[in-house]
Amino acid sequence: MGKNPPFQISAFLRVLLLIASAAFLPVILATPALVLAFFDRSGAWCSSFQRAWVRAFFRLNRIPIRIEGREDLRDGDTNILIFNHASLLDIPAIVAAIPLRCGLWLKSH
Repeated sequence: MGKNPPFQISAFLRVLLLIASAAFLPVILATPALVLAFFDRSGAWCSSFQRAWVRAFFRLNRIPIRIEGREDLRDGDTNILIFNHASLLDIPAIVAAIPLRCGLWLKSH
């Protein structure tokens, strides 16, 4: 049988920080976002709190994001963005990287 890898305290602490920041940052930022949602029907405030959460999450956990093609996005235009998911961190990375407010609008017929 193979050897078990040695326990590394630095890796353990990084995982604890990752879990804690994923659990507590949304709670801290969700409260003001929910209160402001009653006053801002456009969703701009909620979107900014969402972006602040994911940016803080990535900075705190030292996870780099590489962005290509952001200069092609135009505010005020209709943009359809398609992503190929490679991990669970893709969705928060997309929110952090895109300078536009993201949303899905459904119309009832």
